[in-house]
Amino acid sequence: MPFVPKGASKLILGSLPPWRFTIDDDPAVNKLKILRDGDIDFYYGSRSNRFWMILSEVFNSGKLNTSDKIKLLLRNRKIAISDVVHRCRREPAQSALDQNLKDIEFNNDIRNILMRNHSISTLLFTSSFVERIFYKYFPVKPDKHNKQKSFILPDTERRIMTLVLYSPSNMACRGIRQSPTFKLRKSQDMNFNENDLRTEQYRKFLC
Repeated sequence: MPFVPKGASKLILGSLPPWRFTIDDDPAVNKLKILRDGDIDFYYGSRSNRFWMILSEVFNSGKLNTSDKIKLLLRNRKIAISDVVHRCRREPAQSALDQNLKDIEFNNDIRNILMRNHSISTLLFTSSFVERIFYKYFPVKPDKHNKQKSFILPDTERRIMTLVLYSPSNMACRGIRQSPTFKLRKSQDMNFNENDLRTEQYRKFLC
């Protein structure tokens, strides 16, 4: 379920949780969540995902290791969170890769969230894949100015800005290391790492 605090000004959109956080729709399968030690039953709750560790550094909030702590931070910072995928298949079945999501059904709750919460002015995608899915299925055509995308929400005059965050997954580290920004910062400071770049970007867009 989407988490939307009152007065939220930003909406973070991910793709879909890892397979063990989801439930199979087939009654014959009746697969329940299979959480592991250290997982949090919330968005980006996998123990191997760095999202909440990054936000704890961005907001200097202490460890965000329970859903209650996370929800309190999101309320205080007026940040909403949801996913762009409502339902899909995975091939292979236990893959965590976005490119292995098949037969994607878009999460139409996103439109309802934006229509009901007039204070939301920015969408933050947690990867380029999420951005592509959003603009493929959401009925808008983005405007682009100086690499900044935005769109007018249908049936309104509200302009919504959209931005892509560095993915918080471990698998994204390789791609981050290839980015010109990371290479430049690394040449200036050999101790600079992928999480440092993520933290800088998240702080810029979320604070």
